[in-house]
Order: sequence, then structure tokens, then C-alpha cells
Amino acid sequence: MTDLESPWYREPWPWVLIGLPAIAVLASLTSAVLAFDGADPIIEDHYYERGLEINQTLARVQQAAARGVHASLAYDSLQSGAAVWVKVRSTSGVQDPLLRLRLIHPARGGIDRDVVLARVPDSPDAEAEYSGSWPAAPGAVRMPAGPAAVNWRIALVGRDWQVQGELAGRTDLAAR
Repeated sequence: MTDLESPWYREPWPWVLIGLPAIAVLASLTSAVLAFDGADPIIEDHYYERGLEINQTLARVQQAAARGVHASLAYDSLQSGAAVWVKVRSTSGVQDPLLRLRLIHPARGGIDRDVVLARVPDSPDAEAEYSGSWPAAPGAVRMPAGPAAVNWRIALVGRDWQVQGELAGRTDLAAR
């Protein structure tokens, strides 16, 4: 067999000409898969319910400001099972038997944590004390050792009021 009679697939140039576009197609498909797989949602699915929730939160914050609610937070650490204490002061008194303390990460919603705090028996209405402990972090996420690692947002929610703050060295919460 001479060179003129050899089949086309034994020549290198057709493979080079076929290979370059094939590599470009594979690279574009890989890029598309990565883009769609890790894409953030542009519009929230339940935007109307989220808007109502924001309005309710604003009303709760206004209610806390009208009642003069202030809170102080103390904790052993941010690790699971560590004790948390909150002292709530109000001009109109605090009657709630339970409070909800939300620790909100500013960038990663998957590691937010909620704590239900029970009222300490025999604490006065004007300066009620509540205690609880941090629950386990969701998934395999390890919580940072202290507040210096990230500025956590905090929301303390009562029956009809809410105070907010940041866990960045300050532990006072107020209606803002």
C-alpha cells in the first residue's frame, strides 16, 4: 500500500482538525455545567411571603422600641452545648415565658442557629433572665471559636417584639 492508498483515519491532520473543535465543545459544556450547578437564585421563590415576614419583623422591632426593650447576652462559647444567658429589661415589663435567640451568619445561611431560651424562675418582670444552650451546628460545619472570626447577627424574638444586634465584641441588643 502506498501513501495515496492509506485510509484517512491513519493520517494525523484530520484528527487535529477534528480535535480542536471537540476540545472547545467539551470545555464549553463543562463551563455550562459548573455555572448552572453552583448558580445562586436570582429571585426568591416565595418573595411575597418573604416581604410579609420583613414587614412583621419591622413591626416587632418598632414594638420593642416603644416598650423600651433592651437585652444583654452572655455565653460560655459558640460551640454546641455551651450555655447562653440573656437579661431583658423593659419599661413595661417582660412577660414572655420563652424567647427565641437567632444567631445569623451574614454570608452563609446554612449555619444559622436558633436557641429557645426559657425564663429563669423568680426573675423579676422589669429585668427578666433567660437561659439555654447552643444547639448542634447544622451539617458538619464547625463553628468559629469566638466572635472575632465573623460578625454574627443576632435577633432576640419575644411574643410580639424583637431586638437585634451584632456579636462582634458587643453583647447589648436593642431595637434598631
